[in-house]
Amino acid sequence: MSQPQQQLQVVLDFLKTSYKFDVFHEPRGVMRILQLIFAIWGFFACRDFSVTLDMDCNDAIFKKRYEIEYPFEFGEHICKKKSENMTLFLSVDSSTGAQFFVITAVLSVLYALFIIFVYAYLDEMYKSKPEFPMADFALTAILAFFWLVGTFGFSSGGSALKKTFDENFIGVQCASCVPKTSSFTDLSIALMIGFLNFFLWTSDLWFLYKETIWFQQRNQILNQPMYAQQQQFGQQQFDGQPQYEQQQTQQYEPQQQQQQQYGYSEQSYGQQQPYGQQSYGQQPNF
Repeated sequence: MSQPQQQLQVVLDFLKTSYKFDVFHEPRGVMRILQLIFAIWGFFACRDFSVTLDMDCNDAIFKKRYEIEYPFEFGEHICKKKSENMTLFLSVDSSTGAQFFVITAVLSVLYALFIIFVYAYLDEMYKSKPEFPMADFALTAILAFFWLVGTFGFSSGGSALKKTFDENFIGVQCASCVPKTSSFTDLSIALMIGFLNFFLWTSDLWFLYKETIWFQQRNQILNQPMYAQQQQFGQQQFDGQPQYEQQQTQQYEPQQQQQQQYGYSEQSYGQQQPYGQQSYGQQPNF
């Protein structure tokens, strides 16, 4: 067996024996699978969407079908105008938003496949090095932002397509043609998938944040003894004044002991006999 074949066999053995699917029982693993599925769906929803314009004209020159596909650039003379001896030129360019949407879908698919591989084969290294969860969190946030921008851009381009290929607008402008435009239902589905992808990538940020060092440092601060003492001190102040009563008892005990040394107390003082009958000896009668 040659050296390249041996290296390939080592890689295959590693892939067969080193994978772990426990992470896919966790939310972050499940979210990656959903992100992969819906990113692929968003890609094909945008690429498969098209607009068809059928022009039924008396003039054979303009009687044809126009199909506008990705990246949705169009510019054609489609009919003669009613009011002028000129042709109606329809032009629209919605390529920017559509291309950004497709690029975002491709990047999302590639990154989802990469991070699924990392979760399955390198999850221990992922958890041991804090840079990996932080990078995962940052890239996920960027892709979530891309989905938001791409979906709004594609929506703006779709609105331009609807306005340009409106049957009423074309029918008013053309002299002897009856236009018929296809439905834009596929566009609405593609936009819904785009917003759903944004929701999936954004909601995954919370689960990724819990794997980062930022969340771990926050828990360490909350579990520090000083923080616990502060919480206990505040609880004592809120519950009442047991500490104050203890201090008062400690201050009162030395005074009571001193009184007992001199032969009197609060109890004996409160039970004093009348002045004339105090035990100073027998008083003589005069």
